[in-house]
Amino acid sequence: MVLAVLAYLAGAARAAPVTGVTANTLFQGGGMGAARLILAGRSGLVHGVPVQVDVRVLPLTFAWALDVNNTAVVVLPLVSKERRSEGLRLRADGVGDARVFLKHRFYKHDRFLSTTQISWLAGVKLPTGVT
Repeated sequence: MVLAVLAYLAGAARAAPVTGVTANTLFQGGGMGAARLILAGRSGLVHGVPVQVDVRVLPLTFAWALDVNNTAVVVLPLVSKERRSEGLRLRADGVGDARVFLKHRFYKHDRFLSTTQISWLAGVKLPTGVT
């Protein structure tokens, strides 16, 4: 029961989208990096004892244009979790599970920049996390 409640409380950290839902790719040979802080917190009762869980995630996103139609994306989240209950404080910091994606644009219609683009995005989640 305690594990179920802790799993529910830890569910406060939801994965954010890697990139926008656009079909755009980067310019050939180009690259970019991005980071944004995601804060989440929940509180509840475990066997009548108040528990507070805070999760902070900083996903570091790196993207490289392989060519005009293909972009590789790597996301490496830095995670900090903290649980407080009755004066007891548990904390875990480290790297979360890395994700690697490939975006391929297979259709582009650019009738004088009234663009229509269609892409697919495929990826894997690697168990590199320690938190």
